[in-house]
Amino acid sequence: KTLMKVYACCGKYELACDLYEQVLAAGLQPDNMMIGCLVKFAVKCGRRELSEQLLEQSSGGDIQNYMWLIRAAGKEGNVGRALELLQEAEKAQVAGPDVALYNCVLDVYVTNGRMDDALAFFGAMKDKGTINLVTYNTVMKGHCAKGDVEGARGVLAEMRQAGVAPDSASYNCLLGTAALGIGAVRGGDAACWEILDEMSEEGTPIDNYTVSIMMKVAKKARSPRDAERALAVLDRTGRARVFDDEVLFNSVIDACIQR
Repeated sequence: KTLMKVYACCGKYELACDLYEQVLAAGLQPDNMMIGCLVKFAVKCGRRELSEQLLEQSSGGDIQNYMWLIRAAGKEGNVGRALELLQEAEKAQVAGPDVALYNCVLDVYVTNGRMDDALAFFGAMKDKGTINLVTYNTVMKGHCAKGDVEGARGVLAEMRQAGVAPDSASYNCLLGTAALGIGAVRGGDAACWEILDEMSEEGTPIDNYTVSIMMKVAKKARSPRDAERALAVLDRTGRARVFDDEVLFNSVIDACIQR
């Protein structure tokens, strides 16, 4: 088990999975913890058949195992399999619906561009009471990916009405869409400032991704004043650790050079 973890920490998931064959050859039976790790490793190295086999051997309906396989099905575009896994997980669970599991399936719909199905599933989640901040953010991401800013705004309003406070990820989704000019974004870059003002009013912290988006705005700003205003976001970073993130640091330097 220790050697398996060493391989996984080095990103050698294939070798970690190969150890499973050695465990069986030695006449040993993996416990649920080892099986859970192996499901993750098998998904990571693309050994889908092994991951499914391991899931069948596991007991107790471990949610994490199902989530790994649902994500894998989503990456393959196999939405049908993701739903089958959800149904299997529901049958295996005795503690009731798990919001993280449902969010995983919702993300499969969104990332595969099936927004109508995602919205229908979102409605079913609300009916079941299995909904949280991640749920709302996932639906917002789907709307923004299609340039439907009004749809994303509608989800944001619904979130607030439900008493769920938006976080940085909620606003970054809108901010990124506005900065890229995707869809009918009212006011162009002006929309970015509106979103930043909303974040400030609600006390939502600016994070590294917020800064990264605003550096793109600074680079394409037509007037020096707008560029300086975008760069001034650096003074409001709060939790953002620019110097600890090489990619972010380089984007900040690039924006400054361009201006």
